[in-house]
Amino acid sequence: VDASENQMQGSEAIIRDIADNLFVVYTGQSAEKYFVHRSSTNKGDTWSSAVNINAGASRQTGLIINSTNDLFGYMVVGLTEYDEWLYSTSKDNGTTWSSLIANSKIGDGGKIVRDPVCVVNSLDDVYCVFRIGDGSNNFYITNSTGGGFNEEYTINASLIDYDVEFDIDNTFYISGVDLDNDVVLWQNDTDWHRVFDSTLGATQTAMAID
Repeated sequence: VDASENQMQGSEAIIRDIADNLFVVYTGQSAEKYFVHRSSTNKGDTWSSAVNINAGASRQTGLIINSTNDLFGYMVVGLTEYDEWLYSTSKDNGTTWSSLIANSKIGDGGKIVRDPVCVVNSLDDVYCVFRIGDGSNNFYITNSTGGGFNEEYTINASLIDYDVEFDIDNTFYISGVDLDNDVVLWQNDTDWHRVFDSTLGATQTAMAID
């Protein structure tokens, strides 16, 4: 990406729609650290001018797209004492974006939000996994099924790193590395349970949920 207008800095997220258009969001390196969007209609040979989605200090950005090509961009803003999780949507391929929306269901009570990862299923439900700065490494989940996000809930399992995805049947999976450096996989079909551990192999350990 030609980033001469607004230098790229970390947390880039590039996605593709069904027409092979590319979309990217990232944190600009200007003093304002804008949350920036660009798109390409020729498989990345050239890119649109930068569209600044916000004018606050953003980091840990991400982008997903649903079945009707609506874009959902998200980020963490703030410094150290309180980091807020915000999102914005676009229904015109990123030309215009909604006002930033604070996810009021997470980060309440001064929680410091860390490492959000969002994914959309075939029903266009959005699920987001994140941590908070409480030192526990537990991860938290919130979801939206058509209008705002639901209350967060906690999976009591310590993870250093993780990723999320849905399978063809819309079963939700979280893969990650735990504090023992084992690769682990959780599945939510009827409830959350661990289905694989690189040390133990296949397992069906139930997960505690708050």
